[in-house]
Amino acid sequence: VIGEPGAGKTGVLMALANKLKVLRFRVWFLSVDGYEATSLPSLEKELNLQHRLTEILGFAAENERTILMLDGLDAARDRVKQSTWRALVSEAHRRGVQVIATIRLFDIRHSQPWQQLFPLAASEPESNAVAGLNKVRFINVVELSDSELSQGLAEFPKVQELASSQAAIRTLARNIFNFSLLCQLAEGGMPHNPVHTQLELLEAWWNKRIAEAGGTQTEAVLTSVVEQMVSTRNLQTSAVGLDVKSVSEAQSVGLIRAAPSRPGYMPDDSIEFTHNVLFDYAAFRCFVLPKRDHLVSELSPAESWGLFLRPSLGHFFVWFWDKYREEFWQRAIIFQSASVPVLHKTVVWFTIARSARCRDDFAPIINGMMRT
Repeated sequence: VIGEPGAGKTGVLMALANKLKVLRFRVWFLSVDGYEATSLPSLEKELNLQHRLTEILGFAAENERTILMLDGLDAARDRVKQSTWRALVSEAHRRGVQVIATIRLFDIRHSQPWQQLFPLAASEPESNAVAGLNKVRFINVVELSDSELSQGLAEFPKVQELASSQAAIRTLARNIFNFSLLCQLAEGGMPHNPVHTQLELLEAWWNKRIAEAGGTQTEAVLTSVVEQMVSTRNLQTSAVGLDVKSVSEAQSVGLIRAAPSRPGYMPDDSIEFTHNVLFDYAAFRCFVLPKRDHLVSELSPAESWGLFLRPSLGHFFVWFWDKYREEFWQRAIIFQSASVPVLHKTVVWFTIARSARCRDDFAPIINGMMRT
C-alpha cells in the first residue's frame, strides 16, 4: 500500500485489517516505528514471543488464513532496521504467510530491495500506473478525487469557504492529512499570512499549537525530543528528564502523544509525534534548520543522520527555495560539490525538479555562470 505522506495509507490498512478479522482471518498488525528491531531475535524479545518467529510463521501458514500487516516500512530509517524488517518479510514469504505493508511512495520507488520483496505474480500484467514500479504489486492511495473532496468539504463549511476562494487550499485539501490540519486551523481562525504550500500549512498549524501549549518553552522541549530521536534513530523516545508540564501541554494540543504499549509489556514513558509528517516538520524546524551552516560536515560521514531525516532535509531545501532563492542556489552548489553521499544530494535535485516552473527560477545560477 503506497502513497505520499499523509495520503491515508495507515487508515486503509486498518480498515482492511478490520474487514479481514470479520471474515475470520488471523491478522498480525505491527507498526514499524514502535520497535527497535535491530535483528529478528531482538524483535522476538520486543514482541514478548516465547517461540522463534520462524516457527510461529510456519505454524500460522498451515491454515492459509494468517495475514502479516506492517505499517510504515519507511519508518525503518536506518540500514540495520531495514535489514530486520526485510528479513521478516522474506521469512513470511518463505513460510507462505501473506504480507501487506504500507510505505511512502518515495521510499518504495528508490528501494530495489523492497520492490523485490513485493513482486507481481507471474500471471499478473505489468502496470505503468506509477513510474518505476511496473514489476511491483501495489495499491496506490492517491489524493482525494473531486467527488470525495466535495463530500468532505460539505462537512466543514469553513474549509469549504477557503477552498472556494483559494485554489491552493483546495489543492492542499486533496491530501487527507492536510485536510485534517486545515479543519483544525479553520475552527480557530486561519493565519493572516496566506497558505500556499504544505510547508506553509505545517508552519501555521505548528505555530498555533505551540502558542496554545506554552510557547517557546514547549518548543524547546520538543527540540530536545527531536534531538533524542535523532540520536537513537528512533521515532519514539523517553519523556524522562523532560519538563513534565511542557510535555503534558504538547500532548493536550496534539503535537505528541504517549507511544502505544507493546503486547505483553506495561505502558512506559515513551512518547512520539502524533504523525510522522509532523515529526518530519519538527525535525526540519528544530534540528536541521539550526544546523544550516554545518550541513556538509554533519552529513559527510557515511552513518550520519541524513538517511533518518531525509524528508526533513527535503523540507530544508524547499524552505530556502520558497523564501530565499539566491541563497538556495548558493547552498545547493556548495552541497553538490561537497563530499556528501549522493543519496543526500538527490534531495536538492528533487527540490529543483518539483519547484522550478520557468527560466527565471534559474536566474541566480544562470547569471552567475554568465559572470564567470
